[in-house]
Amino acid sequence: MSADSISWRIRVGDDEVSALFDAAGDADAPVFVCAHGAGGNLADRGVVATAKILREHGLHTVRFNFVYRERKSSRPDAMPKLTACIQAVVEHTRRELSPNRLMIGGRSMGGRAA
Repeated sequence: MSADSISWRIRVGDDEVSALFDAAGDADAPVFVCAHGAGGNLADRGVVATAKILREHGLHTVRFNFVYRERKSSRPDAMPKLTACIQAVVEHTRRELSPNRLMIGGRSMGGRAA
């Protein structure tokens, strides 16, 4: 965690997940909420590298764990729980930061499209 990182605990239904807000230089910068992939977590090398590059280009980043990762499981949750987690993180980010612009993205959870 860098000196500009703020650690959050975010409620997702009856669960709670870890998140890190990594600030860029400009307080009014856009925010990118970055989800890890199926085998990763918020400290995954690729997620950390992506957040670092985005901050260098002027974007705040929010990295977070999904509920299954908080439970130390390697099996992703069902899609409704994954979606609820993303929604909780985005809502928390909006409350804490009131960003003018917010983007959401991340790594693949594997599988194939239906």
